[in-house]
Amino acid sequence: MRTLKTVLRWAGWSLAAAAFAGAAQGAGVQMFSPQGEISIVRQARAVFSEPMVRLGDSGAADAFEVDCPTAGKGRWVDPKTWVYDFERVPRAGARCTFRLKTALRSVAGNAIEGSTRYEFTTGGPAIVRAVPSDGNRIADNQAFIVSLTGTARSDSILQRAWCRVEGLGERIAVRLIEGADRDLLVKRYASRETDVSVLTCARTLPPDAAVELVWDAGIATPSGITTRKAQVLKYKVRAAFSGSLSCLRENSNAPCTPLGDVRIEFYIANFNSLVNLEFLSQNENVSKNATMFDSWLGTRDTAFCSRHTIPTNKAYTFDDFEEFIGERAILIAKALKHLA
Repeated sequence: MRTLKTVLRWAGWSLAAAAFAGAAQGAGVQMFSPQGEISIVRQARAVFSEPMVRLGDSGAADAFEVDCPTAGKGRWVDPKTWVYDFERVPRAGARCTFRLKTALRSVAGNAIEGSTRYEFTTGGPAIVRAVPSDGNRIADNQAFIVSLTGTARSDSILQRAWCRVEGLGERIAVRLIEGADRDLLVKRYASRETDVSVLTCARTLPPDAAVELVWDAGIATPSGITTRKAQVLKYKVRAAFSGSLSCLRENSNAPCTPLGDVRIEFYIANFNSLVNLEFLSQNENVSKNATMFDSWLGTRDTAFCSRHTIPTNKAYTFDDFEEFIGERAILIAKALKHLA
């Protein structure tokens, strides 16, 4: 049977062993972020297991040697935490490496143990903005202006971006729009952006179809860093052009009266007339883009129709078009008379 003295002696040895083990352990990085792939980063942060600088020592040396195409500055925010603030957000394709300085010691004089090198990349060129935006109506030969986090190689876009059409069991390739046509679209819709690609589906899209523009994994920057996740933008193609026939009838179920006038009314006949035109600001024009008129009008303020001499019809469809242009002609005439 153990005596109390023996038990205490063993406990003392255990405590001494634990204390010795703790003293033998070096300092280390408990947490470093970011690591791996991240699209947008403004700061890197390292948290150590014990104090590395004395509290208030603003002149302490940096903990890491940094290799990154985007400049920045390191600083200690507390005795255990070191951060690196980037001057700007690193672009797509950037690879940033942080290596602990070999002479780094903790306040207690302990050397660093464990991992000493950390790295992240900003990934491949991702879409941050598209015109037309996701969810809008588009033309059957729509051009897509996509603003990216970095330059995308043309060959990888052609290989990895594609169009999906509902009900069609095959991928539709994309075609890049280049030269003067591209420059005109970029100037109008993305003049403030740095990296812009303009593309279109390589086939005319069927009317009223659901369409997806797939910016797939594998699209690469010039340095070879690729996207790992697909981005999908969803659209709806405009309905096919339609016309209507009108004539004099005795009732709604009767045939046309032979002696009456028969008219075939096409929307296109008044497409470019004054009563179907509207002056929009640059912001209004960008926000509308390919959105159907009635849907977009619902996002405007209550005074918008009055400012733009738009009749407050209950519906803005092809069936109401003749009534619409008649009422709008009256509103425009009144506005012009007021200015005279």
